[in-house]
Amino acid sequence: MNEPEPYTHAWWMQKPPEPLADMVRRFQERGHLQTPAVQKVLRKKLPPLEVAEEIDRDVAALWKRVQR
Repeated sequence: MNEPEPYTHAWWMQKPPEPLADMVRRFQERGHLQTPAVQKVLRKKLPPLEVAEEIDRDVAALWKRVQR
Protein backbone atom coordinates (compact mmCIF):
# COMPACT_ATOMS: atom_id res chain seq x y z
CA MET A 1 0.00 0.00 0.00
CA ASN A 2 1.32 3.43 -0.88
CA GLU A 3 2.02 5.79 1.96
CA PRO A 4 0.21 9.12 1.65
CA GLU A 5 2.15 12.34 1.49
CA PRO A 6 3.07 13.65 4.96
CA TYR A 7 0.64 16.07 6.59
CA THR A 8 -2.14 15.44 4.08
CA HIS A 9 -5.65 14.51 5.20
CA ALA A 10 -5.02 10.84 4.39
CA TRP A 11 -1.78 10.87 6.39
CA TRP A 12 -3.52 12.30 9.46
CA MET A 13 -6.36 9.80 9.14
CA GLN A 14 -3.90 6.88 9.21
CA LYS A 15 -2.34 8.02 12.48
CA PRO A 16 -3.82 6.56 15.66
CA PRO A 17 -5.54 9.09 17.90
CA GLU A 18 -3.39 10.75 20.55
CA PRO A 19 -4.31 9.79 24.12
CA LEU A 20 -6.31 12.50 25.86
CA ALA A 21 -4.01 12.40 28.89
CA ASP A 22 -1.04 13.30 26.68
CA MET A 23 -2.89 16.36 25.37
CA VAL A 24 -3.73 17.45 28.92
CA ARG A 25 -0.11 16.98 30.05
CA ARG A 26 1.15 18.99 27.08
CA PHE A 27 -1.24 21.83 27.90
CA GLN A 28 -0.18 21.77 31.55
CA GLU A 29 3.47 22.05 30.50
CA ARG A 30 3.10 24.68 27.78
CA GLY A 31 -0.27 26.27 28.43
CA HIS A 32 1.24 29.41 29.90
CA LEU A 33 2.73 30.16 26.47
CA GLN A 34 -0.74 30.42 24.89
CA THR A 35 -2.78 33.59 24.71
CA PRO A 36 -5.24 34.15 27.57
CA ALA A 37 -8.18 33.45 25.24
CA VAL A 38 -6.72 30.08 24.19
CA GLN A 39 -5.91 29.22 27.82
CA LYS A 40 -9.51 29.93 28.80
CA VAL A 41 -10.91 27.69 26.06
CA LEU A 42 -8.50 24.86 26.84
CA ARG A 43 -9.24 25.04 30.57
CA LYS A 44 -12.94 24.91 29.77
CA LYS A 45 -12.71 22.05 27.23
CA LEU A 46 -9.98 19.76 28.58
CA PRO A 47 -10.74 17.51 31.56
CA PRO A 48 -8.44 17.24 34.59
CA LEU A 49 -5.49 14.87 34.12
CA GLU A 50 -6.95 12.16 36.37
CA VAL A 51 -10.20 12.15 34.40
CA ALA A 52 -8.33 12.08 31.08
CA GLU A 53 -6.28 9.07 32.22
CA GLU A 54 -9.47 7.29 33.29
CA ILE A 55 -11.09 8.04 29.92
CA ASP A 56 -8.01 6.66 28.13
CA ARG A 57 -8.14 3.45 30.21
CA ASP A 58 -11.86 3.03 29.51
CA VAL A 59 -11.42 3.62 25.78
CA ALA A 60 -8.52 1.12 25.64
CA ALA A 61 -10.58 -1.51 27.47
CA LEU A 62 -13.56 -0.90 25.19
CA TRP A 63 -11.35 -1.12 22.10
CA LYS A 64 -9.96 -4.48 23.29
CA ARG A 65 -13.49 -5.83 23.76
CA VAL A 66 -14.57 -4.63 20.32
CA GLN A 67 -11.49 -6.19 18.67
CA ARG A 68 -12.37 -9.71 19.91
